[in-house]
Amino acid sequence: MLRLFLALVVLGVGACASGSGGKSGNKSGAVGIEKTGDPAVLILYISDLHSQLRPGKDGLGGFASLKTWIDHEKAQAGPKTDVLVLAGGDLIGKGSLPCQITWDNDCVPLLRDLGIEYSALGNYELYNKPQYLAPLVKTSKIKFLGANVSSISGSKTRQKSRELWSREPVFYKGKKSGVGFWLSSWTMPADISNYKVQAFPSGSDWSRLKSKLGGKEVLFLTHQEFDQDQSFLKEACLSLNGVTPEGTEKASQVLGLLKANDHYPKRVEKLLNCGNILEPGAFGTFGLRVLVKSNGDMPSEVSSDFVEINPMKFKPDSGMKAKIDMLYSKHAPDADEVLVEIPTAKSKMDLALFMADAFRYKTRADVAIVNTGYVKHGIEAGVVTKEDFFLSMPHKNQLKGLDWSVKNLEQSLCKSSMRTMDSQLDHGSGLAISGAKLENIGTPQCKLTGLRKKSVKVVVDSYLVSRSKRWLGKELKHKVFGFGVDTRRVSMLHLKNKKNLDAQK
Repeated sequence: MLRLFLALVVLGVGACASGSGGKSGNKSGAVGIEKTGDPAVLILYISDLHSQLRPGKDGLGGFASLKTWIDHEKAQAGPKTDVLVLAGGDLIGKGSLPCQITWDNDCVPLLRDLGIEYSALGNYELYNKPQYLAPLVKTSKIKFLGANVSSISGSKTRQKSRELWSREPVFYKGKKSGVGFWLSSWTMPADISNYKVQAFPSGSDWSRLKSKLGGKEVLFLTHQEFDQDQSFLKEACLSLNGVTPEGTEKASQVLGLLKANDHYPKRVEKLLNCGNILEPGAFGTFGLRVLVKSNGDMPSEVSSDFVEINPMKFKPDSGMKAKIDMLYSKHAPDADEVLVEIPTAKSKMDLALFMADAFRYKTRADVAIVNTGYVKHGIEAGVVTKEDFFLSMPHKNQLKGLDWSVKNLEQSLCKSSMRTMDSQLDHGSGLAISGAKLENIGTPQCKLTGLRKKSVKVVVDSYLVSRSKRWLGKELKHKVFGFGVDTRRVSMLHLKNKKNLDAQK
């Protein structure tokens, strides 16, 4: 029996309303993979591509160079080495302008060209209703896994959604190597309205999985926050092997968890006898290679390393590049238009405040509130193109307004600020407020200042309305009216008026 101890993890950050850069948690975590003539499976792992077709500001990534890297690994694989391409979800959404404009429909065929075989379900896949997700899945030719995800719509929709992904683990066996293991996945319960997402496996879930595995190893693809993945991995080691991370035995049945996160370029963490937690990062800037070798009944040799997807090393595939150029020519010929040049970088909060000002500018409201998750990342100093602008703030939500007494508004916001924060439910819930100021946040002395009226007109976007009970301290769904304009148009009008990205002082 194949014995594997390395536990690798893949997180596609569930509440991925935003993403910021970060440093690698462990620079020495990567281990060079040696070429071998023994039977082996080489796993190539990428995640959270978010339809980022071209390299980022750091010059890394891009679908064309990703394809070159994957094709290179396949060409270099030995006669007994299978190459398995896996992904961790959030392959679509908030990406390059042609993908934003076509709601990913014209960009998904490029995922097929990358040759991804299996992927976890990410929250950005699940933001689509089953009838809209179905053609995206079919076109991608990716086999999606979602052990804890089911539809909550009508019976016909539930049946269709079952066909879009597998809730049961699937068995992979290399044709060249004969090395085999199970694949399963777990998706975080994010802000998803069309599906039921179970939060964490129960004891009976682990028992059913153990029975299904029949003693063979399992590789998990998870799309969760980091602390949830740690708990998940510990439960897997204990439930499938009777081994705790602190025990003396190795968790032989847990092949691993592959993890990614669009908040960190890459990092690695050791969970003692459960193995390593690795995340290669998002947007295709790094790939992860994992080589699994079988030594009969002895423990497998497993090695891994990160690969920087640098176009200087992996020359962009000409066919893929031509397809990408065609998409820009057809849907976004003005993507590189310079909108503004800024002397200093703008943080996520700077941009959230800019958007809050934009809301007030268009609607003439007294107060505007924007959750910081609206902004994916900050913008560097220098020239800002149209695509730079909309990659940072990719969402196109409807503006909503309501009349709110200042006293009740203060009570609601202060109450919300004192709640126990949940890493999943409150991801991106920080608030940027224009027209007023919330002081002493999270304390009994919390108060709202800067308003002289007893009642004010408040403007928010449709996304924040859907989270209003938790994030704003009051359910607003049945209290708001529409302005007939979306956040994207508002942001462009405000930028044209101000000609900079500074918020009002």
